[in-house]
Amino acid sequence: MKSLRALLLACLLTLIFGVTPAQPQGLREVRSLGGITEYALDANGLQVLLMPVSGAPRLTVTVTYRVGSRQETAAEAGMAHLLEHLSFHDAEGVDGDISAALQALGARYNGTTSFDRTNYLASLPADAGALALRRVLQLEAARMSGAHLSEQALARETPIVLNELGLRGQALAPQMQQALSAAAFRQHPYGRPVIGYATGLEQLSLPALRAFYARHYRPDRAVLMIAGGFDTTQALAAVTEVFGALPRPAAQPPEEAGEPSPEPDQTVPRVTTLRTRSTALAVGWRVPGMAHRHAPALAMLSQVLASAGGPESQALAGVAATRDPYLIGRTLPLPAVPSGTASDRAALEMREQRWIDGLQDLRIDRSNAGWLRSATAEYARQWQAALRDPERASSLISDAIGAGDWRLVFKQLEGLQRLQPDDIAEVARLYLRSENRSVARGVTDPAVTATQFEEQPLGFLSGLFSKPVQVQRVDDPSQAAGQLNEPAPAPLAGGQAFETDAAALDRATQRYQLPSGMRIALLPRETAGERVALLLQLRWGAPREMAKWQGWRALAPLLDEGTAQHTADQVREIRMKLGAEIHMQAGPQGLSIRVAASRATLVPTLVLLREMLAEPLLPEPAFRRLQAAQLSRLPAANARVDTGPDERERRFHMIHVGLNRGEPGYQPSAAELAAIWRELRVEDVREFHRRFCSANDAIAAVVGALPDKLPGVLEELIGRWKKPGAPAFEHYVQHHFDEHAERFVSQAPADAPAGSVATVVLHQEFALNRDDPDFYPLLAGVRVLAGGAGEPGGSRLADRLRSREAISYAIQQTLQVPAEGDRAFLRLQAGSAPRDAGRLEAGMREEIARLLADGVGSEELEAARGRLATELRQPLLSDAGLAASLMGQLERGSSFSADRQKQDQGMAALTAERVDAALRRLLRPEGWVAVVRDTAGD
Repeated sequence: MKSLRALLLACLLTLIFGVTPAQPQGLREVRSLGGITEYALDANGLQVLLMPVSGAPRLTVTVTYRVGSRQETAAEAGMAHLLEHLSFHDAEGVDGDISAALQALGARYNGTTSFDRTNYLASLPADAGALALRRVLQLEAARMSGAHLSEQALARETPIVLNELGLRGQALAPQMQQALSAAAFRQHPYGRPVIGYATGLEQLSLPALRAFYARHYRPDRAVLMIAGGFDTTQALAAVTEVFGALPRPAAQPPEEAGEPSPEPDQTVPRVTTLRTRSTALAVGWRVPGMAHRHAPALAMLSQVLASAGGPESQALAGVAATRDPYLIGRTLPLPAVPSGTASDRAALEMREQRWIDGLQDLRIDRSNAGWLRSATAEYARQWQAALRDPERASSLISDAIGAGDWRLVFKQLEGLQRLQPDDIAEVARLYLRSENRSVARGVTDPAVTATQFEEQPLGFLSGLFSKPVQVQRVDDPSQAAGQLNEPAPAPLAGGQAFETDAAALDRATQRYQLPSGMRIALLPRETAGERVALLLQLRWGAPREMAKWQGWRALAPLLDEGTAQHTADQVREIRMKLGAEIHMQAGPQGLSIRVAASRATLVPTLVLLREMLAEPLLPEPAFRRLQAAQLSRLPAANARVDTGPDERERRFHMIHVGLNRGEPGYQPSAAELAAIWRELRVEDVREFHRRFCSANDAIAAVVGALPDKLPGVLEELIGRWKKPGAPAFEHYVQHHFDEHAERFVSQAPADAPAGSVATVVLHQEFALNRDDPDFYPLLAGVRVLAGGAGEPGGSRLADRLRSREAISYAIQQTLQVPAEGDRAFLRLQAGSAPRDAGRLEAGMREEIARLLADGVGSEELEAARGRLATELRQPLLSDAGLAASLMGQLERGSSFSADRQKQDQGMAALTAERVDAALRRLLRPEGWVAVVRDTAGD
């Protein structure tokens, strides 16, 4: 009632005096920057950030605590992350778990922990209303002040975190980065994994966790951010009412803040050798954190390292976004490079030295100054675009809070906009030095039974004159943020609110068949920054004939490598100046193109696109680099790969579908794919382009701030680009083939590294398409069984395997049902410790059998119905989603109204009886194909 009276008063004041009321008493406005206004709650010191965006389809609530693994002692390693897991359970004033309450609201939610911060986010549709926002705030306030942290929750979550630890440990890039961190930081907490260590996690006690919670989960150590589509007056009132009731915490002794001592200077290169499943290298140099004046130049130096490190290399996570100095560098997976013997390792070390020399001796001078300026401008544009998107901005702001001050994201943007190539050259000279370098070497040599560390003295003269690199730590990030200029364009505008009424969307949509035969759909709407989203599909050929060609595999990346009129660098520079994105993906029967530009730059972007499509250079040097990168990503041929469970499952499916190499739909093995790339020639790519690539059969959808006369532009630039000799396009339609049950199992080898993870997959194919009456009942039934994408709980499998038995960190499902044909499948996947693989598989099978025997409950069905309804609305809440919907309608000859009618009929027909009947018809308990693999054995 109080919030209603406040809202009525606000409306009355606005009508009478033309003003809005001041913010609620006790909430003090501090500053505004970049469309974000900061407030402080006088009652307890909570910092509040509001980022209202008109027309945004969702609102996101994020609470960031200034605590991560950086605040942990060695004995507390992993405590911040484990506490994040526990905090989703019961709390004061919450009926059940916080996670269950968020599920009941239909929110997408998650929690993440980093070196420097822990955050919790919940995302709701913007039209969820003030009551839903208030309920999310109540749940976050309960988490902040009243989490129970029970023995039962600890007993349930510790095995889950250990399972997560095993899954992360088997991923090569994180494994290599952790080895680098451990080498580079001998004292600072950044040397320890955020998730902790298995032995330490099992020893963390509940009293210690409660004490850690009391020290860090306080209003004065938290920042609440609300971003997206919401009413500012209502949000301020709700924040004041809900969080203002939390008491001011007692003064915190300085030692309890957990500020670590700086890492001592490094004086010589460090090398770590560890056992990995496949060969890999990683290199890192210590650099200052996000608050340092060099942060913008270091962000761009990371981009330069990406170019020098090769397309197969990967950036280290967290670059230039930490509170204290961390690492900048690259990881390089080399699955095709042997490292299992001493001689292999010697050859690997020579390759390692050449790679590191190429990175450390970067050339930044006049020869590439133009490219650096263009790349910096493009990076700044991407950063600016992210800060205008509520969900992306919330993530960036959260990281900046961990680094010391939310305004650091705008400090970074301001620095990027002023950056010069000489600034990048300076930070390369300062930090990319051998004395400051750490290397991780991942090898498959069974002689490496434990991680090996060594320091490599520099040569005589180098060592004689070398000095430690001074990597500074910023003690006061808020002071470093300083006075910032308002970024342009200043006020954040989200554009027109998204329309979800199907009839209104159809009235706004313009559909044409152009004289060339090209079909287009245009949906004009006001957008932030007058942006436009365009999807284009070019198609050709019959499936069986086109399956014999392989040149398409290299086509899309080579179209970026220059034209008859412009070099590759010039093409990239033009795109940067236009602020345009062009992404292309090729297949044997076509080319899919996604374009993002502004109203003013869309036509010039289409001119450039036509040039890239019709007049590409397809240069051999670029093809050779692409070929080498593709081959480097494929595992070396060995018995484990050729006879592993995944390869045996692939062969099983290909045999039952009756597909052989060279036929449409055939999935090549890793060895076959490597052979294809080895045999491919640039002439094959050029011949494929010459014969087939055209707009003979083309469809396009465009959504946003459309320029004038767009149909004529598309006709002239795309529609008339014809190749009369190209074969006519024919759809590829797949049909169902019955499969019998099978089981493929791998066992970890005796010398497998500790901490491996078992993965259980259950796969079943069945005859179904989207027009079948059982389609919507199956969608609902699968959600009851296994949830949906991004849903951490609320399903039969999650409730049993994660919540009750605590043997699996995540349960994933993939349900694929075609619009044409009838080859559909459901794939369930979960991971556990190897010792629990039998229990995991048995639990999955038992829950499936129980669902088929007992049927779905009424409450389960209603929850699934609600989540499905939210999911079906999602494509209408973004320009890209609307464009994709229009492309589907062009393909089917449909409309928004026709699609909505089909959805409404399908949802209305959802009854427990129909869901049960669909599940029992399609999912046969005896028909699952099972894959049980230990990742250490693959």
